[in-house]
Amino acid sequence: MHQLIFSINARTPVAAKFSAVVMRAIQMALRIPGTLALLFIALFCLFGFLSSFELSASAGLVWQVGYGALSCACMGGALAGLGRTPPRLMGLVAFVGASVVCTLGLIESWHASRLLSEVCYGILACVFLMAAVVVQRVVRTRKATRSVKASLAAGAAPDL
Repeated sequence: MHQLIFSINARTPVAAKFSAVVMRAIQMALRIPGTLALLFIALFCLFGFLSSFELSASAGLVWQVGYGALSCACMGGALAGLGRTPPRLMGLVAFVGASVVCTLGLIESWHASRLLSEVCYGILACVFLMAAVVVQRVVRTRKATRSVKASLAAGAAPDL
């Protein structure tokens, strides 16, 4: 009995690494169905968004806003469900997703010949894309600032 306990204790680091790998695999296996469910809900909401243009302008607007917002939220939730996602990346995906929804709204409004809707969706698509570019530039600027600070702290000349 004593030898059995000694042999188990001798292999503890390997067993700990193995159990960590198994736990990570189980966590990923549990995340994938939830992520897929959120992606399917997002696709359903995009389809609902597009079909809401068949309604009258006033009745369809409520459905368009609801479906568009829920679609963007589900896309962000799916991204968050995949693992450790930086908040800035989630913001970037949210802005790009919102611009895609607004672009779809622009196309559908153009087919229905609704000028006011075309203008509003076009403006919103441009605003969301500009916000995505701003978020991306902020991330790059902060990374460059960190590298300059690190090189100054090390006593080297910064690479600009």
